[in-house]
Amino acid sequence: MMNEIQTYLEEDGLLHCAVCKEPVEAFYPKGSLLEMKKHHRQCACERQAYAEEAQYFKEKERRELVVRNKKICFEEKEMEGFTFQNVDRDSSAIRIAEEYVANWQKMKQNHMGYLFWGPVGTGKSYLAACIANALLEQEVTVKMTKLYTLDFMLMTFYPFLIYLLYSSSHSFVSICTIFSRNIFSTFSVFASIITFNM
Repeated sequence: MMNEIQTYLEEDGLLHCAVCKEPVEAFYPKGSLLEMKKHHRQCACERQAYAEEAQYFKEKERRELVVRNKKICFEEKEMEGFTFQNVDRDSSAIRIAEEYVANWQKMKQNHMGYLFWGPVGTGKSYLAACIANALLEQEVTVKMTKLYTLDFMLMTFYPFLIYLLYSSSHSFVSICTIFSRNIFSTFSVFASIITFNM
């Protein structure tokens, strides 16, 4: 909350802020019943203080939403800390993943996802989690899960994944699903980040 404003009386008969020098009160319009009476008005200091307070609570609400969505997104808590800031920025895979996040609106519009594959332990799931965390910071709804935890309803969105699973010699590792939730609390799937072990 804003501290009490220090004021002084000016020649116009109004109290002014001692810091910004703007009046902190004003006369009611001439011709009105309250013509000679005064009412409060915000000076520049008050306007700035209220704007900063509003921004603080807006950012606080945003952070709480991101934290809540991260808890929903990840089954393994450690993945909440998998971010682009903690990896080798010279990696071409990292640059491609960062471009995906930077161009998310285009990816969303075209329902474009990624397929990562490679030997065990090369960071495929880590990279998918980096993308998930970056999108979560943009207040995008994401769910990252292992195949064995997917319920039947979710799997019905991905008949092509089931085909890949049973027709490929590679082992399916994880899926990072990017959702949008509308006012009716129903979900639309925009894209997927899929990882395979070779």
